Amino acid sequence: MNPQPKKMLMAAKHIFLYAIYLTLFLVASVTESDAKNSVIHAIPSFIKLAADEALVHPIVKGSLGPWPETYVVLTRQNALSGDSAPFKARVVIPHGASVPPAVYQLPQRPQSSGGPIFDVLGYAVLFRRVDDAGQKALLILYNGVGGVDGRTYFYMCYVYRWDGTKFIGFPELSEYLFGARNAKEVDRRLILWQSENK
Repeated sequence: MNPQPKKMLMAAKHIFLYAIYLTLFLVASVTESDAKNSVIHAIPSFIKLAADEALVHPIVKGSLGPWPETYVVLTRQNALSGDSAPFKARVVIPHGASVPPAVYQLPQRPQSSGGPIFDVLGYAVLFRRVDDAGQKALLILYNGVGGVDGRTYFYMCYVYRWDGTKFIGFPELSEYLFGARNAKEVDRRLILWQSENK
């Protein structure tokens, strides 16, 4: 009797069970993450905006890196700069009423290889586990118009993770998530990313 079909069946069974386990793990992680995130409509007193700064997205509170409580702030220079001005992102970590918060400016998103992108708008902030490190990374979804013809509409996601001293970009995953329009699509792609990078 040829044992090959039996081995193939067992391998397929193991792959199927692993896929179910990975899906349940990530879904549980996503559910936990979403449940603890909150949009802050009133600016907390420990977050300071410059005179020429304006929020382009409500402040979002959530667990990020080694901290259980962080605040993500997306701003742009005031309206005189127009929608083509790039938005900036920073993470604010409170340390109590008597201690100034830690503030980490995030690296600027890289320019698109297809040409400049204008009318860039950050429209979603997510906290997700993206690898086996266990700490959550920051994902900012944004869109814009640009490209070579100046009329192409883009959906993009830029990923930041904590390296122990600062937040750094994660360009490989950012590229993998290019085109994702919402959290559901990001989560679907993250399942594939994790299964392909085990």
